[in-house]
Amino acid sequence: MKKYLPPEKILHRYNDKKGNGEKDQKWAKITKIIVPTEDDKRQLLAALEYLHNADIDTNYMMVNNLVHHYLYPNVIVVNPKARKPKDAHKERDTRNEIR
Repeated sequence: MKKYLPPEKILHRYNDKKGNGEKDQKWAKITKIIVPTEDDKRQLLAALEYLHNADIDTNYMMVNNLVHHYLYPNVIVVNPKARKPKDAHKERDTRNEIR
């Protein structure tokens, strides 16, 4: 069995190095989030705003990027064909695997 790594060990943090600035920074990118209904989009936007206003560490790049997407609703695309697969509950849980 592979050793569990907590998310904090996997997530990239913003560079704290002095002098190098943005040119050496690795950036997290989210270009599109697909949901099946308008209600799912509204729920997701509300959840992202809720997380943005919560007391969480946003020095993790992907966390910061994700929670700010409530400001950019055009990134969240509604596609009715984007529904949960029938066997989604059977998908392998990869949270405890080393990536």
